[in-house]
Formats: sequence, structure tokens, C-alpha cells
Amino acid sequence: MNRDKIISLAQEIIHEASQSEENAISNFQIEVTDSQIICTWKAHGRGKMDLKFYAEGVHSPWSLSVRDFNHNPLIEDERFHISIVREAIWHARALVDGEKQGEDTGSNVSEPEEPEPEQEWKPSFEVVVGDVKGCYNVHGITDDQSLEPPSLKEEDWEIITDTHNPVVHHSETVGGRKIDPVGFYLSKSGLNLFYNSGWDNYDRWFELREERGYRGATNQAGSLFSFSDDFSKKKEHPESPVLDQPQRNWQGRNRVNPYALVYHEIEKQFYCFYGDFAEGGDCDKYKGRRALGCARSKDMVNWEYLSVDKPMLDIKDIYDLDSEPFPNNNFCNQGRLYAFGATWENDQIYLNIGGSIDGTNWSTIIRSREPMDYWKPVSGNVGRPMAIRVKGKWYRPQNVGTEGGGRGIAIAVSEDVRDRGENHLIFDTGHGGSAGVSRQLFAYKGKWHVAYRQRDEKQWAEEREDYRDMYIAREK
Repeated sequence: MNRDKIISLAQEIIHEASQSEENAISNFQIEVTDSQIICTWKAHGRGKMDLKFYAEGVHSPWSLSVRDFNHNPLIEDERFHISIVREAIWHARALVDGEKQGEDTGSNVSEPEEPEPEQEWKPSFEVVVGDVKGCYNVHGITDDQSLEPPSLKEEDWEIITDTHNPVVHHSETVGGRKIDPVGFYLSKSGLNLFYNSGWDNYDRWFELREERGYRGATNQAGSLFSFSDDFSKKKEHPESPVLDQPQRNWQGRNRVNPYALVYHEIEKQFYCFYGDFAEGGDCDKYKGRRALGCARSKDMVNWEYLSVDKPMLDIKDIYDLDSEPFPNNNFCNQGRLYAFGATWENDQIYLNIGGSIDGTNWSTIIRSREPMDYWKPVSGNVGRPMAIRVKGKWYRPQNVGTEGGGRGIAIAVSEDVRDRGENHLIFDTGHGGSAGVSRQLFAYKGKWHVAYRQRDEKQWAEEREDYRDMYIAREK
């Protein structure tokens, strides 16, 4: 691709747009990289805008986006940029087509026809289950065994947007505070996400409690997003949060923190494992101890809460199952229990769990076909989150440090689920803070993806680390 022609074209478009008083433009600059050409300008009254041409072979077909100073797409104010967008796309397509045919596409580009309007994306939350090609670790869908394992080479991965432009910003969530990806499932409109949400605006939380007619609606809960295939469009479920009814017989803080999601292929329904502090009744013997509850659903919206009278598991249960990960039995008095993902393997649920007195310094794997009745240990102290099995090996997305002092995502590969495996860095997140343990490795449309949450940079600088955004990287 001839960059000079694209740069010239961009200048021509900006020049034409600047002729209008309404669209007056100044401070026009061009930045050229290997993968894109970014034209930046200042529009009166609208702050800084970015006009981006993505190079052929990296993003295909050609696309153009207009973003504000905070890198948020301008999707509502079409009056300003729609003519620029249309003209840029027409010219870019004509240029690409002309070069493919070996034609001279300098200043003699013929006027192309107006492209067909994109079909409107309509979000759906209706669950699709069964066999769908190109999917792996998408809950409810049988893993496509024809897929090759994810690439372990850094050059084979890219962040879908960029390091400062999340797929979902925390302000776009129902609670306005965080988005921790718990698991993906397939719907009629594309890929949907079940995530751990938290509230920033407590006024809205109290309003929701009144609207839904029950006390104690949790301020941390399970919610749903629906995405278009390229993740450029998204929609929150109108009833989010959907998993938000704490069981007061044992839950001390009235939170329903979803940690893990898995599809039970025999029962044909989804299981969610969530956490809260256990208090009341027998739980008072272990004040302040975090335990796990369990709920299940067929449609990801309506949930049956199974651990009503007591937790599904507390830390003493895990110690009794397998004491190997614990340094001593004092953990049973004060320890906290978390879950770090689940997978369906050998007709059973494999659940990665862990905790400590005040953090997460151990983790192990347990398995069960009937989670409310029987669990069996799989291993001692292992890595987290839960790995998935692809063509005989286990693959786990790992949060690691990079040579430059930043943070990255690696894939750890092992022959045995009980081994931590060897880390292979696949991309640098571009952030200095940890990506946490809320990571999902999955394949969709035949491409491997990693979804991960990241602290909002501005909030993190102000030491408000609970504000979390979600990013997605994928194989090129």
C-alpha cells in the first residue's frame, strides 16, 4: 500500500471538511506507523479528534473511526462527521481496488458508488447452545476440536482497539465502577459476556432495590453485555444485574461476586460460583471468612440460588479435601476463599479455587459432577486462573511482568493441569498495573482471544484501583 497516496487523500478530505464554518479544523497532524495512519485535528467546540486509516492486511476491510479526546467513539453525533466518514471510505476503497488492479489511482480516482448501508446490529441475550464451529471455551458451545492451539508468539497477537481505548470502559457498565470478565456465551446476535459488576453510584443502587421490590440488592453482582462480532458495538442487558440476590441466611455483606462460570453439558445449564463473607449460624465460628455460593441458570438471566441456607464451600471444606496447599491449619480460622474460573472436562466441572488470610497466595483445583453434593481434589498448589485443555495440553492466560517494567499477558502451557507450566509472553498490555486474575482465553470465529480487565489509568493514579476497564486481544 502506498502510504503517500493515503496521506495525500487524508489531507484532501480534511481540507474539504475545513471549508465549512461549522466543521472548522485546526492543528492538523499526521502520525504514520506500520499498521495505521492517524490524522489528528482540533475541531472547534469539540476537542481533539482522531481520524484513523488502518493499513490493509492489519484491519480488513478498510475502516475509519472518529474519536474524541478520551478515545471514545463518536457514535451519536453524526451531523459533524458522517460526510467525512463516507467520503474517506469511498476514496479509500477506490484506492485499494485500483492498486489491486494495477491502475493509477493518483488524482484520477473515479467517483465511486455509495456503499451499501451496514445492516443494523440488534443485540440479543437469547442463549445458543450446541455445536458451533470456530468456538472454544465459549460456555454452552461444544469445543471445536479442529482448532489449533493458541499461538505463543508475540507477533501473532494484537489488542483489538489500543492500549488506552478499552472495549468496555467502567463508566459504560451498569454499576459504573468495574468490569471483571467471568465467562462468554453465544447468543442469537453474537458473543455475550457474563461479568462481575460493581457500583459507583449508590443512589442508583438504592433506586434499583426499590424498583425490584426486595431488600439487600447487592452492590457487586453478575451482569451481561452483548457484543457485535468485531466488538465495536455493545449493549448492556436492560435488567442487569441479573445475578444479584444474596442469601441472607449466611451472606454477611450481601454481595454476589461472580467468580466462575461453566456449562454443565449433562444437565444442560450454566453454573455460577460466587463469593461473599459468611456470617450467621455456624459461620460465626469463622468470623470474616469469605465462602463460595452457587447458582444455576438455563438462560443466563433467571438464576436459581442453590446455596440458600449455607455456603456451598468454605475454606475448612477445602482444607479437609486437600491440606497440601495450606502452610498451616490457621487458615481455617481466618482464611478467605475465592474461585478463579472453571471448565468442563471429563464430564465434570473443574473449578480453580484459592485464597489466604488476606489475599490469594494459594490455589488448587477441585472437580465435581454434582457441585452441591460432592467435590474431589485434583491437585495441590497450582497457577490461576483455570486452564483449558486444547489438543492434549493445558493453556492458561497468565499475568506477567515485562522487560520494560510494565505488565503483559502470557500463556502458560503444561502437559498436566496440576503443573504451572512455562510462560510465553503474547502481548504487552501497555499498562503498568496488574491485569488481575479475571482473564478469559477463548476462541470465536476461529480466532483465539484473551479478555482481561485493567485498572483505569486516571483512577489508578488517584489510588482508586477498583475502577476497572475491559480489553480484548486476539490473534491476527
